[in-house]
Amino acid sequence: MPVAPDRRFKILISRRSEHADNMRALFGDTSRPGFGTFYPRDDVLATVGVGPGTMTSLLTYPVLNAYIPDAPAWARTAIATLFERVYAYPAANDRLVFKVGYHNPWRLYEVAGCLDRLDLDWIISNPNYAGGQSHLRLVGTFLWRHGRFKNFIDRLHDRDLKGRENYLAAAFDRPMTEVVALWRDYLAEVPSESSTIPQMPVSQIYSTQQEFEAAMAEATAQPSWPKWVLGRVFQRVNPPGCPIRAQSTRVNPVKAQPAIPDTIAADGEIGRLVQEALAASRARDHRRAAELYTQALAIEPGPNDTSRDLHAGRGSQYNFLRMPAQALADYDAALQIGYSGPMSDEVIYAHMGRGYALLELGQYRRAKEDFDVVLQHLPNEVPRSSTTLSWRGLAYHGLGDRERAVADYKAALALDPNNPRIRSGLKEVQGP
Repeated sequence: MPVAPDRRFKILISRRSEHADNMRALFGDTSRPGFGTFYPRDDVLATVGVGPGTMTSLLTYPVLNAYIPDAPAWARTAIATLFERVYAYPAANDRLVFKVGYHNPWRLYEVAGCLDRLDLDWIISNPNYAGGQSHLRLVGTFLWRHGRFKNFIDRLHDRDLKGRENYLAAAFDRPMTEVVALWRDYLAEVPSESSTIPQMPVSQIYSTQQEFEAAMAEATAQPSWPKWVLGRVFQRVNPPGCPIRAQSTRVNPVKAQPAIPDTIAADGEIGRLVQEALAASRARDHRRAAELYTQALAIEPGPNDTSRDLHAGRGSQYNFLRMPAQALADYDAALQIGYSGPMSDEVIYAHMGRGYALLELGQYRRAKEDFDVVLQHLPNEVPRSSTTLSWRGLAYHGLGDRERAVADYKAALALDPNNPRIRSGLKEVQGP
């Protein structure tokens, strides 16, 4: 990434945490405290009590803001936090050789409690999926380990999706389903490094290449018996963290179509595509299912009863993929075309699906209205009523109506008393 040679950054450093408020006041900063902040108007990086790795990472942000200004926040964080572990040594021409791509021990420990449950689709589509930045740093190391880090930055800079669903898929130039499979494999390999990752040295500049290589060899060697024992004691006293937020315990969206709708001929091309989509959905390949519905809609764009049911089917898959904006568009299309006759299962599922998408988008009032429709016609059924009650409870919670939120969760739990997710949601809205 090119940087203007005449642009210089000033760094204001303090080791005393009580100076943080004064430093922020100096630059008119009213934001919450953090490790450090870059102030572009003054070209100043102000930091409090940080090491060289954090400082390197923070200095990366102004470069990224200039080079990839339209990149989503998760992408900038994934790139910048990779530089929290950076090493260097002088080359023959007196320039420094930098080495990155290493795990940061404390970052990895923050996600170790749910490493196998980190959902890549949700990480990049829902900024509220998890707290902190450690899960995003894993995305950075994932790209680096697969040699796609530079491709990722290039795609962001060029604003070029390469015809893919997102910039991550564009960096790999593969369907997102294949990228997710690589992600799962990557997460499965991380624990095999758990005994050596804590030994990684802090970011630093070594005197020679030989000194750097010796330090890396020592860090990646199996730990001695005393170090292993100390590590086990530390893990018992400090359980591994999990940044996934409570809303990830939300009950999964209900499938809209258990079978081919009556509006679609089973022996036609659209019927074949829908059958394949349903099979893919049952196999939890929701991205493939969404693609098949898209192919069917290209044949029958409507608006008519067939396209309505295709939109509802694809909306359900988008909800499973945690792509709420796309799901909302599909359910809006289905409900705008409309359903004839009394309140059928298809209408109920459409309102449930749209309400769920609205909930994910933070449009709590509209979500509540959809859930009201469902509960007026389906007051006491498991799982649809209990699920909808819990979702409406979350909508009330988002609207700041804690009393109604708790009431809905208790009603859901009365219908489905053995559901751990509803019980967990009740604890969330009740608060401490």
